[in-house]
Formats: sequence, structure tokens, C-alpha cells
Amino acid sequence: MNSRSNVHLEINRALAERVANNAKVIENVAKTVLLCGRQNLALRGDRDDSKYFGEGTNTGNFQALLDFRVELGMKF
Repeated sequence: MNSRSNVHLEINRALAERVANNAKVIENVAKTVLLCGRQNLALRGDRDDSKYFGEGTNTGNFQALLDFRVELGMKF
């Protein structure tokens, strides 16, 4: 029974970590959207598809700010 209890505790701990990490991701995305809104910046770029679609396309302020946050070491 002890082994089973340890497995349940480990699963619960991993789930709690995942939930906490997802909350941080959502918080960072929301802060970026709010920053763009306060500064009156458009969220999208010159295309409305993936930033990895081609070189030289403007991915937009929102994606650029998220990329910048990642470069600074903020965890997503």
C-alpha cells in the first residue's frame, strides 16, 4: 500500500507543478497583451500565419514581445 501511496503523491505533485507552470505562462501572455493594449500596439504583423512560415516577415508586436521575454530568460 505504501508504494501505491507514493505513486499517487508523485502524480499529484507533478500535476500541481504543471498547473503552476501553466498559470505562469497564461500570466505572461496576459501581461504581454495588456502591454500592447496600453501602448496602443497592434498584436499581429504583416501576415496572419506562423512566424516560422518564411524569413523576413513581420510576425507582429505580440510575438516579438513574447520572443523577447523568452530571450530574457522568463519561463513560459
